Amino acid sequence: MENYIFDDQTGNTTFPPRLKNITVNMGAFSAILQLTEDDKFVGIVEISEKKDFMSIDQKLSMPQGYHDVDKFYEDSDSK
Repeated sequence: MENYIFDDQTGNTTFPPRLKNITVNMGAFSAILQLTEDDKFVGIVEISEKKDFMSIDQKLSMPQGYHDVDKFYEDSDSK
């Protein structure tokens, strides 16, 4: 019940402002920011380090492999 603010009178319950979380990528880090409905900054929820340290050029230069699975299967008619 910590999300509600109760007054002494019946029907005077007020609700806290609704908040939303957005993720912002900043280089090798990712931050989750908390904003109000009208996009005003409230605070930082989490900062994390990205696990993938390769640049886009490094990712693109890696060979994309494939497996020729036909060599693993033999037709029963070919024997």
